Amino acid sequence: MATRSRIAVKQGKVWKSVYVHWDGYPDGVGKELVKNYALPREINKLLDIAHRSSLIGDPEGETGYGDLCDEFETLQELMEAFYQEDTEYLYQLDEVIDGEVIWKCFGKNENKEINLY
Repeated sequence: MATRSRIAVKQGKVWKSVYVHWDGYPDGVGKELVKNYALPREINKLLDIAHRSSLIGDPEGETGYGDLCDEFETLQELMEAFYQEDTEYLYQLDEVIDGEVIWKCFGKNENKEINLY
């Protein structure tokens, strides 16, 4: 069974987001984001590859669905989409401190933010 997730990053005035079908739980996608997507250039590469079946072990997006990333005009729009679809986790770029990315995770079933560290 898939654990679906969505990864979102604010770029300019819009939120760009990609869907990941497998291993969306914090020990899967969350761990991969913290480990391998900790610099802004890596984030841009993730968004360029767009939707994918898996993030783990697939840095080039070989299992990607080939669609462009989704764009939302507001965080509220992004959250509404998250609640309407079957995704279980939303990973959001929280901030960049000294050039390093800080991710936060929201679990729909837990209805709370989950610490990734």
